Amino acid sequence: MQTATSEPVARRRHALVAVLTILPFVLLVIAVARYGFDAPFQDSWAFVKVLERSYAGQFPWAELWAQHNEHRLFFPKLVMLALARATHWDLRVELAATILFAVGTFAVVARMWRRTAKRLDVNGAEWMLPLLSLLLFSMSQWQAWLWGWQLQMTLNILVVVGAVALLTAAQPAWWKLLAAACLGFVATHSFASGLAVWPIGLCLLLCDRSPKRRENAIRVTFWLAATAASVYSYFHGYMEPAEHTAYGAFLKHPFRYGGYVLAYLGAPIAPWNTWAAMACGAIGVVVCVALGTGLVRDKQLGLPAIAPYFGLALYALANAMITGIGRSGYGLGQALSSRYIPFASLLWIPLAALLMIHASKAAETGRRHMARVSRALLCAMAGFVLLAIAYGTYRADERWDAFVPAREALLKGDDAAQLGHLYPDVEFLREQREILRRYRLSVFR
Repeated sequence: MQTATSEPVARRRHALVAVLTILPFVLLVIAVARYGFDAPFQDSWAFVKVLERSYAGQFPWAELWAQHNEHRLFFPKLVMLALARATHWDLRVELAATILFAVGTFAVVARMWRRTAKRLDVNGAEWMLPLLSLLLFSMSQWQAWLWGWQLQMTLNILVVVGAVALLTAAQPAWWKLLAAACLGFVATHSFASGLAVWPIGLCLLLCDRSPKRRENAIRVTFWLAATAASVYSYFHGYMEPAEHTAYGAFLKHPFRYGGYVLAYLGAPIAPWNTWAAMACGAIGVVVCVALGTGLVRDKQLGLPAIAPYFGLALYALANAMITGIGRSGYGLGQALSSRYIPFASLLWIPLAALLMIHASKAAETGRRHMARVSRALLCAMAGFVLLAIAYGTYRADERWDAFVPAREALLKGDDAAQLGHLYPDVEFLREQREILRRYRLSVFR
């Protein structure tokens, strides 16, 4: 029972938590409004063909379903087409959609954490929300926020997190399993690594220790059938991208591949240096495994209590490994690409949750020195994320200086050197530019 003097203190604490949680989102919106690209950039030019068919009166089913590099981007393209038709392809609306998907992810994970904190009676659980906000709305992900084409990634993360939440719900239901399978299908056809949701989902279903074995077996069988259907639809007619390194090349350089995976995972904490990112990635993986193993062995907690975070961490690791297969040949520095950071952040969210739980349980059992270590690691994580945000903002400002003259060149149709900043094949860009002018799209609207 709170005393009269403790109630104002609690209110001030809640107000501080609310401000610290909202602040990263507000700063993100300001940064996107300042630096957001409103002209097509790189892969976005491939979408002009979809728009041309749409404005010619034909629904572009083939273009929406067509493979892009190693991805099936049917659902992101569908979203972008709807937004483009509503706004004459104002790419700033795609940036708003990207932020909206991230807000949805925050809401799902915050609900997941509240359920965990209530179930485990975690002290100071509200302080997880500011750290979660820092990770999900970090400007270290500047490419994801400022390039509308990247909404495919935030959409993919939202549906995967939603599927994990449904599969680990405290009260399983058939509609939740069906909804999770539908979200898995969307994930698979939003980004290539969405395929990982199926084996991860199977692991989560197998973590269910319910005594209803027959029902559990039926649920697993249904999930395997949905997996087969989704994987078949993804690979039907699949062609290996010619411009990428051979998928088997990573086997010839296992140490480079391992370094790539670690750097990828450490990028949300140290995106400015490959070696720092590798070190952070290694520390993050080791601490996450150690804490997770320790909490699973605790009979009062067990695997079901941390299953959602187990799923998120596995998805981050799967993304790092899958991306490394096709990209490690480009060098370790490519792992620090800011557009990958939204995926890698899914490792640090479970790590923060596990540290919160560990700190609370250690304090309750009198191991105060262990609780202090966990809190110190949480503070260090927050500090590194703040540095990453500052670094990402600097990179966004640097990119903006190059974008402004390129945009002017696009409007005028001259200066091949500047147009090359928007797309390397300038002749192709000029052909697509005429389509934009004809239908008054993008910067010509």
